[in-house]
Amino acid sequence: DALSLLDACSAGRNDNTEITLFDIQQQLGITNNDIIINLFEAISKKNIALSLDYLNQVHKSSKDLNVFLVDLISFVRDLLIVKSIPSGSADYVKEHFFFSSFAFDKLNKLITAFTTETLLYFSSVLEESLNYISRFTVNKKTFFELTIIKLCDITLSESPKALLARISELEKKFGDGQATPIINKRIEKSSAEPDIIKKKETVQEEPLAVFPEVLEELKPHQDIYPFIKMSRMYVSGNDAVLYCDKLGINILSTKENKKLIEDALRKISKQELSLVFREKNTTSEEPHDLLDEIII
Repeated sequence: DALSLLDACSAGRNDNTEITLFDIQQQLGITNNDIIINLFEAISKKNIALSLDYLNQVHKSSKDLNVFLVDLISFVRDLLIVKSIPSGSADYVKEHFFFSSFAFDKLNKLITAFTTETLLYFSSVLEESLNYISRFTVNKKTFFELTIIKLCDITLSESPKALLARISELEKKFGDGQATPIINKRIEKSSAEPDIIKKKETVQEEPLAVFPEVLEELKPHQDIYPFIKMSRMYVSGNDAVLYCDKLGINILSTKENKKLIEDALRKISKQELSLVFREKNTTSEEPHDLLDEIII
């Protein structure tokens, strides 16, 4: 109750020390709106690296990620309400949002930056994540990172809400005069260039025989293992071709992760293979649920 919370916040303090809103939030394990506003500002700019950095700050501060996810859902809901009642939005903001003075301008920019359809997409992604984390024992931080990436890059989702959000963003850009039409320019062919059609050389791709051993070698790295397990690997000359979906390519193709996979590949295969990423043709393979792979 309130008295217990007061005792907990007063422990180890002098009698004249003021108890702030931040102290109460620390005791309850909840996050103030400043970090949430900064996170959504990074999402609005599609800055994945900065967004993940804010999430890492929350995780390092020992915040409950389930509670933080609920806070994000509540924040998105409040933004939707503000956009729905523009005439009374100022009063609603003062009543429901608690943030420092410097975050006020950022909040107003967020209200105009996101369309209603985009906020509805955010809400569906966050609620789906909360339901899954609540029902299953998963690597919460890894799952949360995937959620943040989906918020930053709507093209990673093919859901109807994601498509509506992308359409609404295009309409907003045209309305604001930000979208520039593509002008087809005729490229004059150089007279010196011979009119020859080069035949594309094809190299036979064969399944990597030691792929199960490579998977076993990478199994301790749970941040990338689920994506590799869902992938298919083939050998083409001196290249090891890894077929995975778009999200998997974004995660695995970072410099650090690519080196990690190549080291394991060369160790097991005893060959100096270079790793190449290609997007998997989802129409030719059975669909596979990523969420099932990150269950620990």
